[in-house]
Amino acid sequence: ISGEEEAVYAWAGVNFLMGTLLPSTQGLGTANPDVDTYGVLDLGGASTQIAFFVPSQDISDGLFKLQVGGQRHWNLYAKSFLGFGMASVRKRHEQLLVNNASLVYASYNASDSEHPESIVNHCFFAGYAEAVARDTSITTVDPSRYKGADSVMASGVDVWLKGPPADSDGAAQLDRCMKSIKPL
Repeated sequence: ISGEEEAVYAWAGVNFLMGTLLPSTQGLGTANPDVDTYGVLDLGGASTQIAFFVPSQDISDGLFKLQVGGQRHWNLYAKSFLGFGMASVRKRHEQLLVNNASLVYASYNASDSEHPESIVNHCFFAGYAEAVARDTSITTVDPSRYKGADSVMASGVDVWLKGPPADSDGAAQLDRCMKSIKPL
C-alpha cells in the first residue's frame, strides 16, 4: 500500500478504537465538521506518515477521501515522508557524525583518507558501539574483537561510533544528542 494509505488506515484504526469514527458517520454525505477526531503520526522504520481530519474540508494537497461502508465520507489530510523513519534518520545521523569527524580529522592530517578510530555518539548509552563504514553501511558487532585501527580498516569499517563514558553527566549527554540530531 502507499504511504498515504498507511496513514489513513492508522487514522481510521485510532479513531475507531477511540469511538470517534462510526457514530458521526451515520447517514450520507460529508462527515460532521464538529466531530473531534484524533490525528495520527506514524513513525516507521523508513518513513513517517501523518493523517488528520480537516473539518473545513478545505484541502488542496494531500486529500484522501475515506468512506466507511455506505456512510458519510471523511476528507483527510494524509502525507507520507519517505526517509524520515527511525532507521533512516538513525543511519543519516551516524553518517553525519562520521563525515563531520572525518572533516575535523582531515584538517589536522595531510591525508583525507585517514579517519579517527572512534567517535563518541551521545545518543548511544555507555558501553555500546557500532562499526560504521563510509558508504553508510551500519554493522553492529562486538567492538572488543577489534583492538587497533589496522583491524578496523581490515574489516572494511572506517570508524567506530561509541557511547559516552559511563560517568558522563546524563543531562549534558541528552543536550549533546539533541544538538547532533537537530540538523536532520
